[in-house]
Amino acid sequence: MVIKESSGLTNTYLAACRQEGDAFIDNFVGKLLKENGREALVPILNWCKDNKTFETDSLPVELLSHFESFSILPEFADIGKMEAGFQFFKKYVAPIAMLLGCYSLPYCYAGADGAQVLYFSEKIHQNTTQRLNDTGDFVREMHVKANWDNGSNYVRAYKVRLMHGIIRAYLQNSPKWDAAWGLPLNQEDKAGTNLAFSYIVLIGLGKLGFDFSEKEAESYLHTWKVIGYFMGVNANLLVDTMAEASKLDVLIAGRNFRESEVGKYLTKALIESSRGVIKIPFLKNMPTAIMREMLGDDMADMMEIPHLPVHQKFIKRIPFKFLVRNSRVIKAEV
Repeated sequence: MVIKESSGLTNTYLAACRQEGDAFIDNFVGKLLKENGREALVPILNWCKDNKTFETDSLPVELLSHFESFSILPEFADIGKMEAGFQFFKKYVAPIAMLLGCYSLPYCYAGADGAQVLYFSEKIHQNTTQRLNDTGDFVREMHVKANWDNGSNYVRAYKVRLMHGIIRAYLQNSPKWDAAWGLPLNQEDKAGTNLAFSYIVLIGLGKLGFDFSEKEAESYLHTWKVIGYFMGVNANLLVDTMAEASKLDVLIAGRNFRESEVGKYLTKALIESSRGVIKIPFLKNMPTAIMREMLGDDMADMMEIPHLPVHQKFIKRIPFKFLVRNSRVIKAEV
């Protein structure tokens, strides 16, 4: 698919996005590191890791001011669409939970340079299951209306955004980081992740045989557009329609998806984690079968995902609520 220059989404633009992070946070973290060293970031890092506390009083004044400027819905946010997106998530929570672990994440791993961040951050392959559960918790809570009403979701998003800034600073200053990979957690990779958690999930639901309207799909995309805004994704990289999402996805994938040892490593860790948390023998390989079915043979081969033809035949027959409850690949209240 050719992206027209008039769309603003070109290889040149996305190449620039690979060198762009989150300006205010990056400047703050960089200055703190330079003046006070890593120890100065420890309290902020601990605040980011605490997913049960939503007070912001402990933040430095500069960060608190920045957070407060982002603690209201953007002008483009449509509350009606957001609530429809929340309902869509609730309606399909079990298959979405499974798709996040078995489609969205390995899809992200196919981005060879972006996957380097997941590898070097270590947590993903030292405790893959916990990382997946944390991701599932975040996604679930971001689709609860009450969490927007009481303000906790603004804090949730900012914690992740700030954590990304700290990781970006650490990796930039690491001799192991290759500048050719782009800036760690750059705008192109952030946009790709947003698509993986929204558009790719919708594609996965379609592949699994779930029937939903274009209006429902766009409501779900809109919810993720709002989430993306709070995660610091550039407005030009946030989409409104399936067509826009497809164009951006094709361009990002074409630029970044290729075989890599890191991608294979992360995928293997994901497969081992999914097998390890399922007690029923036959179901142990179902997440892997779903990965291959969703990604297709070419990408699955690139990621070295095993062929499981027998299990693939049963994918649409397995009750997803049952599979999620017996896997914890991504936690979900189903």
